[in-house]
Amino acid sequence: MQKSVLSVWPQVNLAAMPPLDLFQEVEKFSWTSSSEKHCLGATTAAERVKRYLDAVQAQSLARAAALAAQAQTVPPGATFDPIDGIDAVAAESCLALNITRGVATHQVVNSIEICQDLPAIWRLVYDGKFDWRAAVSVNTQMRNRLKPGSPAWEAVQKALAQQLPGKNQRQAIDAAKREIQKVDLNAARNRYEEAVKESCVYAYPLADGMGGLTVKLRADKVMLINSMLDALADSCRDALQRAGVPDARSHQERRADALVALFQAVHDQNPLPYLSEPRSTSDAFSRQAAPFTEGCILGWWQTPHTPRQQGRKPHLVVTISADTLLGTDDLPGDLQRFGAVPADLAREIARQAGQVTVIPVGTPQHGPGDQASCTEPSTRYKPRQKVIDQVLGRFQHCVHPGCSRDAVQCDIDHAIPFAEGGESCPCNLVPLCRFHHRLKTHGGWKMRLTRPDEPYPTGSIEWKSRLGQHHVEEPPSMPGVPDRATRDRIREEEWQSELRRVDPGNRTVPAEPEVRFGEPPF
Repeated sequence: MQKSVLSVWPQVNLAAMPPLDLFQEVEKFSWTSSSEKHCLGATTAAERVKRYLDAVQAQSLARAAALAAQAQTVPPGATFDPIDGIDAVAAESCLALNITRGVATHQVVNSIEICQDLPAIWRLVYDGKFDWRAAVSVNTQMRNRLKPGSPAWEAVQKALAQQLPGKNQRQAIDAAKREIQKVDLNAARNRYEEAVKESCVYAYPLADGMGGLTVKLRADKVMLINSMLDALADSCRDALQRAGVPDARSHQERRADALVALFQAVHDQNPLPYLSEPRSTSDAFSRQAAPFTEGCILGWWQTPHTPRQQGRKPHLVVTISADTLLGTDDLPGDLQRFGAVPADLAREIARQAGQVTVIPVGTPQHGPGDQASCTEPSTRYKPRQKVIDQVLGRFQHCVHPGCSRDAVQCDIDHAIPFAEGGESCPCNLVPLCRFHHRLKTHGGWKMRLTRPDEPYPTGSIEWKSRLGQHHVEEPPSMPGVPDRATRDRIREEEWQSELRRVDPGNRTVPAEPEVRFGEPPF
């Protein structure tokens, strides 16, 4: 009996196999008598087939809508609204797929838009390199800010087609926002100025005696509020732990109570951080702190004593290139936990900075993975605060592939263990969330920072899973530093320019014909 290719995963590259062949392998698969590797191989193959089918379904819906539009006829003098191709196909899909009209319409519209206006992104889905849901998110981000078919639209599509393979939905949205802001800096500035005028707070009722708030503010203000609510909630938790009183509330409940307490104190004209002593023992705050003065209790958030994360009190972190900071260009900055922000906002935040951390970039600089050139003076296990700040400035999320945990909430881990000679230096430190830290230490996974002499961008991390998967995670792009795809494009443009200078008659280097090898003759 021939051995299934799924049983030797991950040694075999399933992504290189035709999806229909993979489908046949999945059909033959039996999960009741298969190994762990075999099951995960079938899972990987099924996802590859699913992406292929998502792309085929999108093209089919787009084509069906075009044909339906041609088939619709409107009698002369008709007073009713004609049924267009989208509505006609959506109605058929409702019945055929047992879905609502709204869902069917969204499917048809997304299919038409992506197939017609984002063919390069559709191709990534067809080839199994990108998820259809992420493609829909990218399409939404682009349509909200750019005109389909415009030069800016095509430039963003070209850049994303090189960046998105292997990215998850959040990473794709972040990349789309960043490229949209870079492609037309003046338009990005105008959109930002108009958006600021739309700042608002709405209150609305919810079921079961609850209510909701919707807030639209500048990104830095939102992140300030969010960081402080986290700190106040953690401060309450820690104070109760020290007092030996367990707090059954969730983190989100404590955040909500902190928000209410702040406004309650202002309403009652109490100087923060003090509250009037509650009259009822059922009040949420009656168990939070001991009496401080007659009639008042110390607010449980204790603002001067908010917990620290990675050695810092709640704060904003914006990463911005030196040229943007000096005003010589207007490339977007990066607000930690939020993403790309306009240059004007990034500069405004930077001007209020209590501390500036310089992150050297470029090949000659001592960077991640370059332990051979390490000059870190400290020999202790715990890194210096300056070192921690540099690590968190370069890596703003957990470095495990696809993890979005903020770096300030992660452990600072030694790539080469300290006990094995690893330095407590930015060349050997990365943020790992607690789960992925345990996975690396106790779960059989291995991690390695690539060396400067290897063909990877500085800060790339090689991962090997317990079952043998191999993956090289390239570092996140930094403001003002081109990613690998952009660097390759710049090098190609410089090469073509040099060829035209040397030989004006030579416009482009002819592409080498693709050689396809047939089956071996044996």
